[in-house]
Amino acid sequence: MKDFTLQVDSSQHGVGIALMQNGRPIEFASKILSPTQRRWAQIEKELLAMVIGLERFDQYTYGQHVVVQTDHIPLENIMKKPPNQTPRRLQNLLMRLHRYDCEFQYLQGPNLLIADTLSRAVGTDSSHQIPDLQINSISTIPDPMLTTIRNATNPSDPPAVHH
Repeated sequence: MKDFTLQVDSSQHGVGIALMQNGRPIEFASKILSPTQRRWAQIEKELLAMVIGLERFDQYTYGQHVVVQTDHIPLENIMKKPPNQTPRRLQNLLMRLHRYDCEFQYLQGPNLLIADTLSRAVGTDSSHQIPDLQINSISTIPDPMLTTIRNATNPSDPPAVHH
């Protein structure tokens, strides 16, 4: 299985996240920032976008290697600093990242088109948020080898038992 890629971006009013695998999107998410979060520094919003993305897609990201792509280069330096040399809010967000196996990667803004679009499309009024919906679906892809094994180990006519 290939690693997952999480593209994250934040704007003045929201964050946008795209979960990708093999260069193809799997899921998208966006969130309107609260009035308090809107006053945060940009580096804090970008780190918040990472945390929201990893936690929102926990069923994919926990226990897997995840490449987190962001267009905010100062995050690279924050990740290298000891926790006691970062502001308190960043410390709290960084602690939430510790449960994930992440590799952080800088990508120029135009290359994060999906996450950037989602972060700007959230609007500004959090009072009209649509509640999150949880949709689960399972589908299978036919596998000829698996079918052969099943047919060999589970014949359609069980052998007769003779007493």
